[in-house]
Amino acid sequence: MTTHTADQMTGTEVLSVCAKCKVPLAHTIVAMDKAKIKKVQCKTCESQHRFVSPEPKKQTPRTKVKIEHIWEELMKSLSSKKKISYTLSGQYKGNDVIDHPVFGIGIVNQIVSREKFRVVFKEGEKLLASGRPI
Repeated sequence: MTTHTADQMTGTEVLSVCAKCKVPLAHTIVAMDKAKIKKVQCKTCESQHRFVSPEPKKQTPRTKVKIEHIWEELMKSLSSKKKISYTLSGQYKGNDVIDHPVFGIGIVNQIVSREKFRVVFKEGEKLLASGRPI
């Protein structure tokens, strides 16, 4: 196995996502920091920018609680509350149970501003508008 110094790698061709062209293209390594490529030059448009690997980023495994499970738990605790039909002009507060014509039954879990609030639906969380004049 051959190891290369940063100086030996400079000038080498590498595949990078071009910051200007927005697609993976052949680039020339311009600058390195230890064993990391720092700056490249696109062979197509000749712009210089930081190296961006075309490989998809590795996702770190996370313990995800399904939104559907959260919705079900919230529905159990708020099942006795009256459902309010959603309208753009309506005013809502935390833990209101709303009936949306597209998303179905949801629970208001955060008031963002006078005109925006977050609702947990079975399919996921949505940001909705409120308090709008008709």
